[in-house]
Amino acid sequence: MAGCVVFVPIYGRLDLAERCLRSLDATTPGAVPFLVIDDCGPERTSDSWLAGVMASGRATTLLVNDRNLGFVQTANRAFAARQGRDVLLVNSDVVVFPGWYDGMLAAAGQGVASVTAMSNQGSIATIAQGCLYSSPEQLAPIAEAARQSASQPVGMPVGVGHALFLADAALSDVGVFDLAFSPGYGEEVDWSIRARRRGWVHTAAPAVVVWHDAGASFGTGRTALRRWHELKLAMRYPREFLALRRRGAVELVR
Repeated sequence: MAGCVVFVPIYGRLDLAERCLRSLDATTPGAVPFLVIDDCGPERTSDSWLAGVMASGRATTLLVNDRNLGFVQTANRAFAARQGRDVLLVNSDVVVFPGWYDGMLAAAGQGVASVTAMSNQGSIATIAQGCLYSSPEQLAPIAEAARQSASQPVGMPVGVGHALFLADAALSDVGVFDLAFSPGYGEEVDWSIRARRRGWVHTAAPAVVVWHDAGASFGTGRTALRRWHELKLAMRYPREFLALRRRGAVELVR
């Protein structure tokens, strides 16, 4: 592999973004570069803000959209800038814990298109009784126990986008997210199904547990958008959608 880039999209809520980036910076090897894209939200980032957040001095690139593009187009902008690297996409409402980076890469490999981290709120990648963990501090011991367990990766029907490894080779083969799912919700399900149809597989990393404040980074109006994009998935992939529905895998989260 040519290495990875950690991509964090930001749309306002700089308090969440700062918490996310600090957790990533403290737990990710220093040689791994970060790409942060500000999607023209109600609160704006800047180079000086980012410098105050990132304590390690790692290579970090900040891109600023001059208008709001939505998650799908912003992610595609990150994919276009990946320079042959795998992408670790982490939502700005996520907190990671020690070992997350190595655990995600350990669940990747030949033929694996995506790796999903387990979470307190992660659709089919949700840990048992995940709703009981209302803060990162409460989840931290669970994450450490999972890391110590070194559990082997397990197959997933689709990737889930709260904390998601996307292989460069798969992105090159399958393409990027479909703009039909702009501004967001369901794009990773659509991408995952397209990847599976081309022979790729998806895995989860049980040894990696992250905390996710689901929906906080997306804002209002998400319920109607989620339902509309579920309908798009059902129309596009009727058989796959039915199978996913039976497994609860189209409970779209962000």
